[in-house]
Formats: sequence, structure tokens, C-alpha cells
Amino acid sequence: MIELHGEARPSVAALLEKDFAAFNLLARILRSPLDTILTDDESFILTFSSPVYPVWVWTKDDLPDDTAEEIWNILKTRYPLTEGYHYNTKHSFASKLQKFGEREGIRIDSGFHLLAYECENVVFPSFPIEGSFYRCTEGDIDLLADWFTDFHNELQMDIASRDAYLAEIRERIQNGAFFFWKVDGKPVSFCSYAVSEGFCSVSHVFTSKLHRRHHYAEILVAKATEEILSKGYRALLYTDAGYPASNACYQKIGYQLKGSLVSVTLSE
Repeated sequence: MIELHGEARPSVAALLEKDFAAFNLLARILRSPLDTILTDDESFILTFSSPVYPVWVWTKDDLPDDTAEEIWNILKTRYPLTEGYHYNTKHSFASKLQKFGEREGIRIDSGFHLLAYECENVVFPSFPIEGSFYRCTEGDIDLLADWFTDFHNELQMDIASRDAYLAEIRERIQNGAFFFWKVDGKPVSFCSYAVSEGFCSVSHVFTSKLHRRHHYAEILVAKATEEILSKGYRALLYTDAGYPASNACYQKIGYQLKGSLVSVTLSE
């Protein structure tokens, strides 16, 4: 096993090429300074950025059982589920973790299912949708922080402090990558994207409860995706498999399913 500190060397990021859509967020994380990256430079990558976020575990598809058990031993030593850590990984590896956990009396849940999509050509809705596309500015930060809180609380995922949300919002606003859909001058929906080398990840797609089922998020994401593609980036996004309506929405505007992930946690 190799333990890297700081930025990952190119050979590590290259391992993700086949699974790039599903692990695009890990690819972005590997391009930023990290305390530790664990890998064998061939069949697995394991890294962790912050207590709010998951431990990312990429494995090749035909992972041998002895290598899987090696990773399990690393995880339970460095990032144990019993101390509140959770992992994002492939379904095949999550199944192996459940078997290892069962053997040791640790009940493991793999309930949160993420789907990875990519859009090569935007398909705009064929019917008119009221409102307009708006790029957020510093003056929108307080409202965005309120909605950010609602977004994370509703998903029960990556919940953090308001200050942490504000830092992320400010960064994306500075990059011109946070958007509202406005109706009669009032925001009803928002989304953003994170820019990385060669791709952008669309995220934080949220519509206020009073304005749902009007296709506002659909047209907003379509507009944001059009901008991403016009800049020569690949357009990617994750979505929760448990929300068929939102998945159908993304498929309507041209997103195609490219892979999936599962979030592994300690069973309650």
C-alpha cells in the first residue's frame, strides 16, 4: 500500500477513467490538497477530506477478496463506522463490506443510492415555463444560506454549519456558478456547479416547497448545463435514486445514466 500526502500523483487519478462519471467528485477531491491518500496504485483509492463528508473508496470491478479485506482493515482502523464515518463506494464493494462486518458483529447499511449522470446535448422543455435565468451575486448570500440549510436538512446529507455553507456559496458565486430561476422577480429555485479540470458537477438543485411541480428546476438545470457545455466542459451530476421524479427530470433534458454509488453507514 502507498500512502500519499498532498496532491495525488497523476497515476492515481488515471485509475478513475473508466468510472469517471460516478467518481467525478473523487477526481475533483484528488486534485486538491489532502492530508492522506491511500492506494495500491492499481485496484483501490481511499481518501477523506472533512468530517462532514464521506470517505471515498474506489475499487476496480474484479477486486480480489484478499484486497477487499485489506481495505476493510484500513477502514475500520482509520475511519471506523462505529465512530460516525461513512463511505461512498460501488455496490459490489459495499456487499463485501457487509459480509466482513457481519463476520465481526458489525451491522452495515448501504441504503443511500446515488446515480451518476452525464449530459452531452441539452434538450430544453418543449412547453413554455414562466420565469428567467439569473446568476447569483453577493447580495443573494443570506437567502442562499437559508435554502442551503433546507436543502441539506431535507436530504439529511452533508449537514454542516452555516459558516461552512457560506464559504461554499461564496466560492461558487465568485466563480459565477450559482443560479436562481426567478418568477416575477422572486427566486423559486436554485442550482450551482463546481468547476474542475475538464468537467463541471451540477449540484444543490433545490426548489422551495411552495413552487415545486412547475418544472422550474428542470429549466434551470438545462440552462446551467447549456452554459457548462458552451465552455467546453463535460456536464455531470449525482442524484438520489430514491427520487424518481428528479431522475426523470434530468433524463428529459438530456442527462444519461453512467454509473452509480452507494453510501455505507453503520446500521441503526
